[in-house]
Order: sequence, then structure tokens, then C-alpha cells
Amino acid sequence: MLAQSWLLAIVALTAWHVVFDLTLSAFRRRGAGLTHVLIVGGDAFGQSFHELLSENPELGYASEGVLKEDQVEILADRLQRASVDEVMLASREMDSNGIMSVMAICQEQSVRFSMVPNLFNVLTSRIQVREIAGVPIFVIDERIFLRSSRILKRSIDLILGLVSLILTSPVIALVSLLIKLDSRGPVVLTQTRIGKGSRSFTVYKFRSMRQDADDMKDELAHLNESQGPLFKIREDPRLTPVGRVIRKLSIDELPQLTNVFKGEMSLVGPRPPLPSEVDQYASWQRKRFEVLPGITGLAQISGRSDLTFDETLRFDFYYIENWSPLMDIKIMLKTLPSVITGRGAY
Repeated sequence: MLAQSWLLAIVALTAWHVVFDLTLSAFRRRGAGLTHVLIVGGDAFGQSFHELLSENPELGYASEGVLKEDQVEILADRLQRASVDEVMLASREMDSNGIMSVMAICQEQSVRFSMVPNLFNVLTSRIQVREIAGVPIFVIDERIFLRSSRILKRSIDLILGLVSLILTSPVIALVSLLIKLDSRGPVVLTQTRIGKGSRSFTVYKFRSMRQDADDMKDELAHLNESQGPLFKIREDPRLTPVGRVIRKLSIDELPQLTNVFKGEMSLVGPRPPLPSEVDQYASWQRKRFEVLPGITGLAQISGRSDLTFDETLRFDFYYIENWSPLMDIKIMLKTLPSVITGRGAY
């Protein structure tokens, strides 16, 4: 009775959270219940934060624009004329005097003031604040995936991975046949990817491109639509007819269930990059190798290929430092709508 009640409570609570989050996100995407913010910071740092809020209303914020650092004197007038709930300072260039001026104006106008740390791309919620003689000190908690968490996550991968394999076996058989009939080449491709601990492993994927796809990469480099080390082309000429469909629906990732059973991947986690991409990583970007890579992840349900490399890293770091079984279940449940709509898949 206790075991059944415990399992039922987990399922019911998870379903409630998913329904609540989806409902809240739907209302926010329609402009309801948003906090209207004005961003102070006209450099690339402030502009990127403005774009983040503008493109993701489900976060609960609506950006009313960006005010440059040299326009602080008109901040009071802007706050009087516009309906602003909060002023967010997101600037790498503003000195302490400028920050105090913005804070004073916000206090006079009874508008909430907040400040985005310069490392918002890196730091996540596992930050503690200490005080030494009145000076605030940021301390990053580096406890990532304790042993008990790793065992629990591995158990979830094996159980749900087996269920997924059974449910998708007819799809796997059908796709294998279609790929074989569609074009020359193997049905399943093997690629070297970088996983946990920066170790290389062999990943399995349904072939979605021509056999000579890798040889064509250099001549198509000018069509690359991604920044950073990623290589993405929205209308990639290397895709086969069947490959375009299975790529759109992310069916090409199904053979990676084999990697999950081998312990090289997890159902949920950061996507494993190519060695050529990792060669371009900065040292701090290698934080994503502290956990097993996943078939799906937080970035995959938040835009997939539409995200910039920095945005993808931000989602990956948030996942790594805020992991919970409930988060994994939510991501897996939200993966299906993302796959069906095909948002950001190419």
C-alpha cells in the first residue's frame, strides 16, 4: 500500500507540475502575467539578455527595450512614461557610480531594481552568498551529481530506456527499411563524439545524409548558420528525402538507446559534440563534460538548432547544476511536443 501510494504520488505530482508549467507557459506566450522590464546596458552583453527575454516569454518577462549606459539621465523620464515593473542592469561597462545612479532612480520611482551578473552565461542557481565585513562574496557550489544521484539517474535510464526501445521498435524497423530503399549507404552510422570526462565514444545514428556528406562540409562552410563551433544549415543539401523527415522528427537519434544501455549516454543530458567542435571550446565551456551526454535535453526542448551556442551552453549548465529526477521526467515529457512540432530541428 505504501509503495503504491508513493509511486502514485510521484506520477500525480509530476503530471500536475507538467500541466501547470505548460498552462503557465501558454498564458505567458500570449502576453499574460508577464513582468515588464527595462534593460540598462547597450553593449553585446545587455543586448543578448534582451534577446533572451524577448524570444522566451515563457520565462515570465517582457523586455520593454534597452537603454544604453550613456542614456541613464533619461531613465527617470522613461520610467514615468512607460509601464515598467523592474529595471535590470545588464552591462559589463558601467562603473560603480553609474550603478548607484540607476539604483537611486529606481528607488525614487518605486521600481524594482535587479542586476544580472556579468557571468550570467556561466553561473547558475547553485550560488551561495557570503558576507565578509559587509562585502558580499559569491561562492559556487561544485557538488555535481552525488553518488546516490548517479545511481538513481542510471536506474531511470535503464528502466525508461527499455520501455522506449519496446515502444519504438516498430518505428525503428520501418525507418531502417525506408533508409535502405531511399539511398545507398549503411542504415546506421557511427560517429566519434565527446562524452563525460572529455572521453571519446562511438555514437549511433540513423543515416540521414548522403554517403559523402563529410567530404562536402568544407565546400558548404559558407552556408553555416550557427555561431561558435557548431555547424548547422537549415536547408542542408546533403540530407536525403527520408533523412530530412527523420531529422525533423528526431527519429535519427533512436539508435542512441544502445549508447544508453552501454552507459555512454543518458536519456537526458547535454548533446555530445564532435571532436572538431570541442577543439574550439574555451576551458570554461568544458563544464558540460562533467555529466553523461543525453539523447534529449533542456536545450532540445527550448529551441534546438534555433539556439545560439552560448544559449545552448546556458541551458546545459543550468541542467547540470539543478538536476533532479523530476526535471528529467519533465524534459522527456516535453520532448514529444517539441518533436511533433519540429521547432528548431534541421
